[in-house]
Amino acid sequence: FVFFSQQTYSQTSSINSDVLRFRAGVFADFGLNQYSTNFRKLPGIPNCCLNFRGGFGTGFSTGLLAEVPFSEKFLFTVRGGYSSLNGLLKEHDYTKVLVNDILRDGEFEHTIDAKISEINLDLLIGSRIWNNLFLYAGYHTGLLMQKEFEQKETITKPTDAGVFDDTHTRTRNDTSGTIPDYNPLNHYLKIGLSYELPMNQDKTLIAALESFYTYGLTDVVKGLFWRINVFNIGIALKYTFAPKEKVYEDRKEKLIIDTLKIFSETESKQKPASGIPAFVERKENLQNDTNFVSEIYKRTDTLFIYEKPTLSAKLKTEALYKNGERKEVMDIRIQQQFVTQAFTVLPIVFFDKGESDLPDRYKRLSDTTNFNIMKLEANPLVYNQTNLNIIGKRLVENPDAVITIQGFADPVTEEGNCELADSRANAVQKYLSEAWFIPADRLKIIKSLKNCIPEIITQTQNEYGFADNRHVFISADNPNILAPIIKTRFLETIDLPVQSFLHHVEAKPKKLVSTWNLIEIQNGETLYSESGKEIPDIIKQNINERFANSIDPATPVNTVFSVKSPSGETAQANYKITVQKDTSEFEIQRLSLAIFKVARFALRDIDKKAIQNFIKDLRPGDTISVVGYTDLLGNQDENISLSESRAKTVCEYIRQLPEYLNHKAIIIPCEGVWFTKKPPQIESYELPEERFLSRIVQIEIRRRWR
Repeated sequence: FVFFSQQTYSQTSSINSDVLRFRAGVFADFGLNQYSTNFRKLPGIPNCCLNFRGGFGTGFSTGLLAEVPFSEKFLFTVRGGYSSLNGLLKEHDYTKVLVNDILRDGEFEHTIDAKISEINLDLLIGSRIWNNLFLYAGYHTGLLMQKEFEQKETITKPTDAGVFDDTHTRTRNDTSGTIPDYNPLNHYLKIGLSYELPMNQDKTLIAALESFYTYGLTDVVKGLFWRINVFNIGIALKYTFAPKEKVYEDRKEKLIIDTLKIFSETESKQKPASGIPAFVERKENLQNDTNFVSEIYKRTDTLFIYEKPTLSAKLKTEALYKNGERKEVMDIRIQQQFVTQAFTVLPIVFFDKGESDLPDRYKRLSDTTNFNIMKLEANPLVYNQTNLNIIGKRLVENPDAVITIQGFADPVTEEGNCELADSRANAVQKYLSEAWFIPADRLKIIKSLKNCIPEIITQTQNEYGFADNRHVFISADNPNILAPIIKTRFLETIDLPVQSFLHHVEAKPKKLVSTWNLIEIQNGETLYSESGKEIPDIIKQNINERFANSIDPATPVNTVFSVKSPSGETAQANYKITVQKDTSEFEIQRLSLAIFKVARFALRDIDKKAIQNFIKDLRPGDTISVVGYTDLLGNQDENISLSESRAKTVCEYIRQLPEYLNHKAIIIPCEGVWFTKKPPQIESYELPEERFLSRIVQIEIRRRWR
């Protein structure tokens, strides 16, 4: 093909009579690879060769090129591509060969078969030295891509018998892999010749026969003399743009005017406001040496028409799911199960650093007449932030019961301050006396002048540990006062895929809005509300278990977004979401054994009695699970062991009870999860109540109810 093109156009003007122009193209070369080496072995690879003195191989190179002339004879060349630099190192040596248990003279061969390739870049200066002949010289660098080797030593004489004395095989030191300690980037000098042949009459397509020699400057392996020199021959195809002939231009413009009517809130204009012409289309028609050009422009003028603004509102709600997915929501599905649970009542009230006033998170009542423990939300944190009212209610119901109140202070951040500890005890006594009218002789305070450090002390030296020690401890002479709360057959959410609602709100015109309000209503009850003056783009509503339990699947949840102007004008938008609740066919009976002492797992008598009462109604087919938890304080390994020991102790006690043996129940799982999982309804470890409620063993009986 190249020969034919040269023969066809050799009688036209030659290339060297033309001005050099920018050209780009591709090349493909065959390469003879020559290894220049002087080393015994690769780093860390056994080999008994005296010295590898060189080797050969073949390969190829291919890639792209671009050439930019900077004078009549010189041009700057950039070539980038891929090269195969494979080669074989081979050396012969003499040795003793074991033939029929007799050592004889023999020969063996050392070989290293290298598979090497690189992506490379050439920066060359080219010079036209004669007619179509160019000389190139410059720099070549390559980034190794493949750098594998295969090495072995093979007996060559005798050819049909004999083995190595040390390995009893005909080959040894057979190794392969990545070349150790290789240089990722290698550098070379490059020189070459190229002869160009025109492929068409305009000489825009050129075939160039080329030959290059690349001389290695760096070693393949760090610390070893191993360099690669390559001789290439091949062909390059280049395309260059023909010089443009001078063309005359006949240019005409056409303007299209459109008028846009805009209803203005403030002004009216009789004449339109002129817009800025914008380019639309260009048409060209080349005839001989003239290019007829037609350009079309469009201008949009604006006519303002006064119209009194009307207030409007828009609302769209998206759901943000736990897996990160976000999409418009029309309905949500909630999975629930029936649960009967005994909730622990913490006999502890926690205080803020240096404070003796009850923290705001503890529920205080001005009127206790209608307080009902069983109407509280079935949530351990809710119960234990209402514990003073629960204790007050039970003291009223048990008029002979007496409680003991003892205050404590942290030994590090509060220096075990006894005055502060007593003030905390007085605050608890005062609330029970004033809110629940409990006589002072039934609220006994234990005071200490020396030791105001809690008996149940947290040793961890951080703010979590210090906060655990700032508390008041309550004990009672009647077990009914601090007995667990038994919540029978309530619904608990076990799968709530929606993490939050994202309410996208909009009102127009925005400047007329003085206030806005967003409210969620179902069956006449408000589930959620937000309001303000400046309208946000998105109102984020977090969805939790409390919200899930409060909604009714029989009626859609109606979200209303309303806005109001200073003059009293209002607008609103509605969005409805249907709710579907699926109830599991299994119900759960749950008991939490409160293990409050740090790093302890022994069962108390009260725990054993609670377990006996809990499993006395076992049925055939019931499944028991036992899970031990810890908080996040302390050493991780110790917490893992502690949670497993707590669970194991409970499992062993259950397995020896007659109720368990008679009904052949199954305990699965019996495990400790330390703090990788939180107990049900415990969402964090931020509060000391949450950390204390995480030092538990939870027992569940799973039973089919339908």
